[in-house]
Amino acid sequence: MLNVECYEGGSHQRRDDTLSIEDPIIAAPLHTLCLDGTDFTKKLLCARPIQRLCLDSFTRRIRAKRTQTLHFDITQSPGELTYLFLIDLLQWLPMAIEQDPEPYRNLRFVGTVIGVECDDEKAFDEMESLSSLDNLETLEVNGFRLSSDPNRFTIEDENRKFKPKFRFFALLQTRHPLLRRVLLTFRNPNGVTRTGESFLWEKSRLWNSRRVPYLEYWDIICNRLESPLLVYQTV
Repeated sequence: MLNVECYEGGSHQRRDDTLSIEDPIIAAPLHTLCLDGTDFTKKLLCARPIQRLCLDSFTRRIRAKRTQTLHFDITQSPGELTYLFLIDLLQWLPMAIEQDPEPYRNLRFVGTVIGVECDDEKAFDEMESLSSLDNLETLEVNGFRLSSDPNRFTIEDENRKFKPKFRFFALLQTRHPLLRRVLLTFRNPNGVTRTGESFLWEKSRLWNSRRVPYLEYWDIICNRLESPLLVYQTV
């Protein structure tokens, strides 16, 4: 039997559960995990060396509940995070970094960033809270823009989209020198429904854009973005 240490509700009280070692997901070295809202996956995050993590497609109300202890659970994990994906990254990650930046120092792939501004420089300024991510290589940005009302996390007009230009990528590289890819997706945060297509901007000598299939978070943290089987079309 495998003993799992887990913490509930931010409490430091230890809770012991036993999980069958015959279950292959428990017995195997587990590095990639999708938090699906169950206590089981929460326990796995606390107990296993998780390096790649995503939060499943909850409604905003459920996401808010699930992220209340997410930072604490990450600090308990013996793994070092390199991938982190949830739909409202800027609503959560900056506060987590402020509490303790150490668990996030090795992040190389993050998303999804959803902002209000459509202008390149203003959109760049909105991401200032991610400036401590020195190892960032890939960033996912949502093309939909949020309502300008700070009390609402909604998309009011799906025709109002962020269309980055070369200036945006040049600015990003001044802050994140290792950045080489930006994935532009169109995810509706109210339940994380997908809309439209995705575009992958890659840096070689210059930044070039390609149309790519829509990818779920699980696809991304399982290296689908790296796959030679992913169909690319030059835009």
